[in-house]
Amino acid sequence: MTELLKCCRCRWVGIKAELRSVPNPKDCAMSHNVCPRCGCKSFTDAQEPKNG
Repeated sequence: MTELLKCCRCRWVGIKAELRSVPNPKDCAMSHNVCPRCGCKSFTDAQEPKNG
């Protein structure tokens, strides 16, 4: 099952494969996955809790 993510800033909902990879300005060897719409780095789980 695919894990859905929700952006904390713009509320975009999608999967991890849709995130953009942006290089870290302080360390060239690292990169961050950011929201494709607004560039935010904070996400929450968008799965709805199952009742029962």
